[in-house]
Amino acid sequence: MGPATQLRLATTLALLLAAATGAAADGGASPGKSPAPSARRALVLLVPTRAAGAELEEAAGDIDHQLEQLLAGTKGAEPLPAGSLGKALFARLPEEIARDFQRARQELAAGRQNLLGLDLDQALEKLVSARVLLRRHLQWLPEPAPLVEVLMALAEALEAAGYGEQALAAYREVLSLVPDYVPDPGQLPSRCQKLFDHALEQARDLAGKLLVDSQPGGATVFLDGMRLGQTPLVSDDVAEGLHGLSLWKEGHVGQRRIVEVKTAETTRLQFDLPPLPATRAVQKLQQALAHGDAADEILRRALQARQAAGASHLLLGQLVQLAGGRRAWTAVLLRPDGSYLRFAVDWTASQPLRLPPSLATEIARALSGVRRKAAEPLIAGLDFSASLLGSPARPPAPATEPQPEPAAPATATPGAGTRWWSGLLSRWWFWTIAGGLAAGALATGLAVGLSSGSTVQDPDRLVITIERSVP
Repeated sequence: MGPATQLRLATTLALLLAAATGAAADGGASPGKSPAPSARRALVLLVPTRAAGAELEEAAGDIDHQLEQLLAGTKGAEPLPAGSLGKALFARLPEEIARDFQRARQELAAGRQNLLGLDLDQALEKLVSARVLLRRHLQWLPEPAPLVEVLMALAEALEAAGYGEQALAAYREVLSLVPDYVPDPGQLPSRCQKLFDHALEQARDLAGKLLVDSQPGGATVFLDGMRLGQTPLVSDDVAEGLHGLSLWKEGHVGQRRIVEVKTAETTRLQFDLPPLPATRAVQKLQQALAHGDAADEILRRALQARQAAGASHLLLGQLVQLAGGRRAWTAVLLRPDGSYLRFAVDWTASQPLRLPPSLATEIARALSGVRRKAAEPLIAGLDFSASLLGSPARPPAPATEPQPEPAAPATATPGAGTRWWSGLLSRWWFWTIAGGLAAGALATGLAVGLSSGSTVQDPDRLVITIERSVP
């Protein structure tokens, strides 16, 4: 081992013995900001499906679950369910941290190979690098296992290189993360097993007290990926050392921090959890849909919700009752460039709604940016007039009490609180013509497909309808 290698190891191994001084350098406070959308993945905000009646609520929950699974299984896509948006955003790794974790895994694999080949200089360099990468983002580790793997390999390499005290410190760090950790039988050489047993004896008396509170209260507290409870929280037996701590409460911005616990001392932490802007934006969008707001207002709310969630796409839909006991699920997928893709899936009351494979293919095409220039049906022979409003209306069934015919939109006289174009919105031919106008296609699609006043007539052969629009 040359002088340069000894100097490098002396510098890196000092980190193992300086847990207290390393607290500020390794982490510190970490704001609970929503990660920026990835340039390589489509982050799809899933707004819960609205159901026209309580009897359809179960079907709405089922279709939302299918959509989440469909997107999770679509290459390059990641679902962000609005019903648990705070949790989904809190769990997402920023790209730079994901890269560091990937690099740590690579360094660990290389270090293990070097250790097997008895190349101790390279093994120690790779393993110390992996440890530093993981400790730097300790509050982002979903569980301590990756760091424990690195520390166990590092301790073995240290012991083999003659650094017994440093190997002992590495084992104590393992036990600070997982106090009841037990190595697999035969995993450790006999010399390392003795060091581990010695570290276990030392760690029994090394614990402090942790007090965590938040405003508002009731936030879930995680320490090194393990759930401790809810705020206000008191934990009397936390192992000494550095820990990754995180707090999460639905509808609020989560918080992450690296904290240091010292033996026989009390560590007090207070967190403020501001409201999550994305949750409020989604709520305003849902209110606009429920109230049947104008198309431009729905579009504005949809774009605000997508931006607040850091998503690239937004998918929202509704379940509607068709004539003759039939039902349909209609939805709109907003793309980053402002274009959209509309879906309509028909199913009978006696059978559960299932998304067909062709729909998964079309959604994958939309998320990847692939689309045709002209709006056209996906299935050959399908009448394109069967859009979200359905096919041309059939003659109405005889009614017990005849209803007067509505006035034509062109001759209707607007009254107080009456929109002159309200009659147009119920005409299928109006939307067929308007669908060809690129500038207003997205707003029209949202108003027709998602407003509470939408009606779907019983189509002749409606199975799946796809409509695309390019601005």
